Amino acid sequence: MIKLLKIEWLKMKNYTAFVAIGLIFLVCVLGVNFIAYSLNKTVQETPVGGLMESYFSFPNVWHTVSWLSNFTLFLPGVLIILMITNEFTYKTHRQNIIDGWSRDEFIKVKIVIVFIFSAIATIWVFLVALMIGLIYGGTFSFDKIHFVGSFFIQSVSILMLALMVSVIVKRAGLAIAIFIAYVYILENLVGVIINGLQIKNATDPTKYTPFADLLPINATDNLVPFPFFRVMLNRAVPHLNIYLLLGASIVYLVGYILISRKQFLTKDL
Repeated sequence: MIKLLKIEWLKMKNYTAFVAIGLIFLVCVLGVNFIAYSLNKTVQETPVGGLMESYFSFPNVWHTVSWLSNFTLFLPGVLIILMITNEFTYKTHRQNIIDGWSRDEFIKVKIVIVFIFSAIATIWVFLVALMIGLIYGGTFSFDKIHFVGSFFIQSVSILMLALMVSVIVKRAGLAIAIFIAYVYILENLVGVIINGLQIKNATDPTKYTPFADLLPINATDNLVPFPFFRVMLNRAVPHLNIYLLLGASIVYLVGYILISRKQFLTKDL
């Protein structure tokens, strides 16, 4: 596997999109969080600021930064799509097979790259949260650090979905359109419809089982819930058990991997 990863690195290091999108992702994570930090700091300095919770001090910063950083994950997702579809466009996947790779080795190394990208993204989120927390001041704490781990699960899930779409569609433009449309439009639309029907038929609108939270993207997103005004939201909106969401997220992740492998192993090259 190390040898295969070295070959993949030779492919990536000279790929302009890899460098550009990678740097944009790192800057966006930093920028989004520092903008939100600055806004929060400004509000904290107003007369009503003392009534608000500090979202960027320890330990809340682990939760807040993990949630905000989730919005940037489409960037490495698009990068994964470009990298995979380029293999099909330029027939380099065929060349790898001719050179002695098995189909299984080819798809396995792509899956490992998804985990590596997710690990790098998670480390960066950890460092950004640590930096902002130290700048904000207060007592250092690892409490709520599990939200950074949940971000890793989010990242792996999103990137593995991108890989699956790439292997099935094989065309960059169409794969990106399907990926973005599903993550940001289609699933949200389905979720709104499901929730609307449940609220309409519920005797108490605040006490229903939000089945929409079990949809693929929602399940992972809810591992790092909306961090602001949590007390009010917990009273107003029903939530599924975190272990149920985690279990659903793992099931979907395994599904993405199995579908991607089966697609590549059984379909024509």
